[in-house]
Amino acid sequence: MKQYAAREAEQFALLEKQPLQELVGVLTPRGIGGVQTSGRPWMLVVFVSAWRLDDGPVHERELRLLGPMAERTINKLQDATKGFEIVRMRVRMLPPDRPTPEKGDPSPPDGLIVEWQGVVTDEALAPVATRLAKPVVVVDPVLGTLTLDRGLGRFDGKVKWGASEARLSIDGVGKKPAAKGLAAARDVVARGAHWEKLARDGAVKDLFETW
Repeated sequence: MKQYAAREAEQFALLEKQPLQELVGVLTPRGIGGVQTSGRPWMLVVFVSAWRLDDGPVHERELRLLGPMAERTINKLQDATKGFEIVRMRVRMLPPDRPTPEKGDPSPPDGLIVEWQGVVTDEALAPVATRLAKPVVVVDPVLGTLTLDRGLGRFDGKVKWGASEARLSIDGVGKKPAAKGLAAARDVVARGAHWEKLARDGAVKDLFETW
């Protein structure tokens, strides 16, 4: 534990040496959270899926950004923001040639948040945010309509199960349901009528045995 905390402290020391930059980014569905580890103060955690630094080009790669902030303030920000909003902050970013973490080391954040500046509008990122917010829908011949929950990384849907409906969730791989999960779900639904008949037959048998 002490070694882990020491390596984490080294990572933050490296971040604090980097130049200040302005980052504007599109929040992921996870958006904003908070964490407290290794005896450190509470940290704001921000996930962005598309972003730009200063007046530079737009990049589409997820970043995890951390910065010290009171727990109460973090809770307020979580209530005040939502996925796919555009936010701005001043940050110190890890350099591209940063050392690769060794096995067992903490995973370093991509940047240190120095100042949170809130939700903004941005001409360069607005069309990207609109595109990212569009629902990803897959129509399966057996399972019907499955919609990607980006926050959880899974596809959700409903299937007919006897006289009622059952909720269905399948892990996603990118913008598609995982092949193994899809095959397993199809198999379960295909066998559903057979299992329902077995259940009914068993219930009738128990009824007659009771009498």
